[in-house]
Amino acid sequence: MLHWNALSEVAETYYSAIKKIGEQALQNATCQGLGQLLIQMADSCRSASAGLNVVFQTLHSEIVQQMDKNTKLDMQFIKDSQNRYEMEYRHRAASLDKCMSEAWRMERQRDRNLREMKENVNILHSDMLSFVKESQRAAELEEKRRYRFLAEKHWVLCSSILQYHSRAQGLLQARAPSWKEQIEASRAQTTSASSRRSSTSAQMPSRAAEREQSDIRGSVRSNSSQRDLQRTSSSGSAGSSQQLTRSSSFGEVAVAAVAAAAASASNRQVQAIVEHNTGGNRTLLQFSKGDIITVLVPEARNGWLYGKLEGVSTTGWFPEAYVKSLERDQTSRQGTRV
Repeated sequence: MLHWNALSEVAETYYSAIKKIGEQALQNATCQGLGQLLIQMADSCRSASAGLNVVFQTLHSEIVQQMDKNTKLDMQFIKDSQNRYEMEYRHRAASLDKCMSEAWRMERQRDRNLREMKENVNILHSDMLSFVKESQRAAELEEKRRYRFLAEKHWVLCSSILQYHSRAQGLLQARAPSWKEQIEASRAQTTSASSRRSSTSAQMPSRAAEREQSDIRGSVRSNSSQRDLQRTSSSGSAGSSQQLTRSSSFGEVAVAAVAAAAASASNRQVQAIVEHNTGGNRTLLQFSKGDIITVLVPEARNGWLYGKLEGVSTTGWFPEAYVKSLERDQTSRQGTRV
């Protein structure tokens, strides 16, 4: 029973801890459903364990303690019965021996009362055999009564355990499916929220790239129109028509935009401090740690820079926090050398 009490205390501590965790989850707006679920599960399991505690307390009070008490009483009863049986047996054996001795003496003396004495000896012998049989039968009945008592008590225990399992099965079987549905629903909500966040973060650099490209195209068109006016004054209408034709080409506009942005940024270079994975987004620039990148846009747009990876013609957007400036790094090194 001591071990069961220790196990009950451990179970109660566990259920209390689960309930406290559920109460903490209730304070978070996104985890209130799971918090309520944890509290319900802890309370239900505590109720089921309480029923089992009642069963084992009944076992301890009605069977174990009663068996201990009956064992002590039976030991005293058996001891007293043995003493009484031995005394009665010795008394009857002494009477029988006395009668037999007297019969032998009379037989030697040819006493006329010999027949009566033999009859008394036979009666005493029969009584002694009857006493032995009755004592044995009484002992067997007492032993059977003890076995029947133990069997009845354990039948009560089995019935209590069966009732407990039936109640626990009904309680948990009715609530377990709803608990699983709530857990699956919370998992689905978490997955949809993460997918929305990833799509929003992927669309942000795309919008920034579109705005930047529109700004660059506008500036390039204004610059090209000025160059067209100058060339018109020197070369005439033919050169002007050729310039308009070339400036209308999308590829040449992009090249001019990159050149103008690079010139305005004074070929500023940065170095990657962490790896950047685009995840299949073509508007982003993928690079590894330590790669050198030429910045093509002077200022960051919402924390994003537009640049070109050194050694390749790939351009795209990347987070400003993923890189460090090479100019500051070189300046700090020169200051250290001085």
